[in-house]
Amino acid sequence: MTYRTTLALLAVALASGPLFAARPVARWDVVPYQRVSGVFKVGVVAFHESGVNVLFKVDGRKKWSAKRPTKNDRTGVEEYVFPFDPVKCKCKPGPVTLSATATSEGGESYDLPDLVLYADPNGDLGSRKVVYVDPVKGNDFADATRDAPVKTLGMGIKKAEDGGTVMLAAGRYRLDKIGIGKLREYWTTVQPAPGVDGSEVKVEGGRPVTDKLRFRDVDIFAKIGPDANLAIYVGEGRHPLFAWFDSCRMYNSEGRGSGRSMPFGNRLMAYVTGGRTSDVTHGPRCELVRNHTVEKITGSAFSGSNALIANCKVSDIDSDGSGVIASVLYEAQIQYPRWVDNVILFNVEADNCKSRGLVGSRLRDSAFVNVKFATAARDEGNLTRFSLGLDNVIFRNVEISGQDWIWVDNEFGLENVEPKDVVMENVKVDNYLGCDVSGFAGIRKK
Repeated sequence: MTYRTTLALLAVALASGPLFAARPVARWDVVPYQRVSGVFKVGVVAFHESGVNVLFKVDGRKKWSAKRPTKNDRTGVEEYVFPFDPVKCKCKPGPVTLSATATSEGGESYDLPDLVLYADPNGDLGSRKVVYVDPVKGNDFADATRDAPVKTLGMGIKKAEDGGTVMLAAGRYRLDKIGIGKLREYWTTVQPAPGVDGSEVKVEGGRPVTDKLRFRDVDIFAKIGPDANLAIYVGEGRHPLFAWFDSCRMYNSEGRGSGRSMPFGNRLMAYVTGGRTSDVTHGPRCELVRNHTVEKITGSAFSGSNALIANCKVSDIDSDGSGVIASVLYEAQIQYPRWVDNVILFNVEADNCKSRGLVGSRLRDSAFVNVKFATAARDEGNLTRFSLGLDNVIFRNVEISGQDWIWVDNEFGLENVEPKDVVMENVKVDNYLGCDVSGFAGIRKK
């Protein structure tokens, strides 16, 4: 099948009307395992060509139906929202399983993976201890009070116990081999002490071997030299570790051109809300990235499967002479016969980028909605490019400026793109390389 024939068939399929029978694309916009005492607005981001309805259940019991997206004031994202109240839902204190089913107007449905929260109507689950740490004035044999702080981050987390809060004085801390437990139930928060600016708290990453640490408004960094290939924060062992980075700043202190660096390593289920990633090779690859800024990187801002990336800004992707060739806003590349799937980019803007925009191969059940990408300078080597399988993928309100978009075929040295159930609505691009896109339904050529 030739390149033009493939495109023509896709054009006919898209123009032929309501044959789109693929299931909705949907993901939770919630960090799991949070303790909930009052009303907590649970959100699902979902898309389908014909519209979506989301049914929410609590421990298997139907509780709420959201027929249209609204702005969730908890997240700032347009979502299908369920105001979960553990009291009204008559939840006993402890773990609660929330389920959600996204159904299109045509009847196609998708059951999201279950979400676990903790009903805590009385505010008495887990530790409520508040402890203090000072790397200069502290003593690990002290009581961990404000007047008698401990010295190390590890001792602070130990004394806070499962679910407590660790207050950090200005200074530098090490995260490596904390070893307080891999199967903790609740989030333990690590944040600046009252009156301390978060930029004055420097936490050097590593392998903490500790589960469910929530870092809030601190610097998380690594010193990665030119010959290294390391992550700032690494999980390990049989059980994946959970970590939450809330309004944190993550970076390589040696700069983006030094070594190959990234925020997260193996066996880490990470969640990023707010904050900034900079001066690394690759941006955060994790379950959730929301209201986050990625800047001054050399490789991919986002990549991989099973990710919601919402309300994010990207700036200055540039290989910068580092030898990295995969400079790209989002990259979906995987070895055959596997697939990259369950990815949503929603409200993502990128500018001043000397890189490719969107790159995909064997991508399915994904959506790119309200995505804008602008290059700093036009380069014929930088292309938005898709090849091989493309199954149930939505492109809606996507604007790519300063580079061409190519649907790959053998003419370009790769296997033909094989589109199925691809929806392109209000997609603007400088040029579709080597083809006339006027026949595509829902595409307007810039």
